Amino acid sequence: MLVLTACRFGFEGRPGPFDAPSFAGDSTDSVRDSVVDSVGDGAIDGLPALCPVTYTNYSGHKYRYDTMSTIWTTAQTNCLSDQVMGSSLYTHLAVVGDMAEVGVIQSNFTGNGNVWIGLSDRSVDGTFVWVTTEATAGFPPATGGPWTTNEPSGNTGENCGYEGAFGFNDGLCTPNFHYVCECDTSPDAPANY
Repeated sequence: MLVLTACRFGFEGRPGPFDAPSFAGDSTDSVRDSVVDSVGDGAIDGLPALCPVTYTNYSGHKYRYDTMSTIWTTAQTNCLSDQVMGSSLYTHLAVVGDMAEVGVIQSNFTGNGNVWIGLSDRSVDGTFVWVTTEATAGFPPATGGPWTTNEPSGNTGENCGYEGAFGFNDGLCTPNFHYVCECDTSPDAPANY
C-alpha cells in the first residue's frame, strides 16, 4: 500500500505549493521500483507530476538552462539532482526528440555558445543514444540534420553531444559548456551512457 504524506506544511497546516510528498515506511527509490504506470504515459501511478520551480515551459517542454560551465558528466549529474522527491516526473540533460525541439534549444539557449544535451556514444562508440528511455523514433539520424557538417566526426574520445547555433556536434566530454536540463516522464537510463 502506497501512503503519501506531506513533508512540510504551508499556511494553516495545508501542504504548501513546493511541498513534495514523502513515503511512509519506504524510500522513494524502492517505491518507484514497486509501482506501475497503468496509463502508459510514463508517470508513476499515484505520484504527483511535479517539475522543479526553476524549470520553464518552452513549446510544451520544461527546461532549465544553467549558465554554470561544466563537463558533460557533471551537467548530467546536476540535472538528475533537480528531481522533485516523490514526483512522477524525471529530470536529466535535455533529450531533443525532433527538429522542432532542436529549434527551441537553438533559439533559447545557444546564444552564448554551445550547450550540453543528453546525447552520447559513451556506451557504444559510434552509436549516439539519449540519457533516458524516451522514444525518439531514431532521432537524431546517424548523419545529416540536425548534425552540423561532417558531424558526428567520431574522432577518438568524442563521445558527448552538444548543440550549438548550427546544430549537433560530438566532442570530448571534458570542455566546460553551459547545459540544458529537461523535466518529463522519461526516466534516466544510465546504461545508455
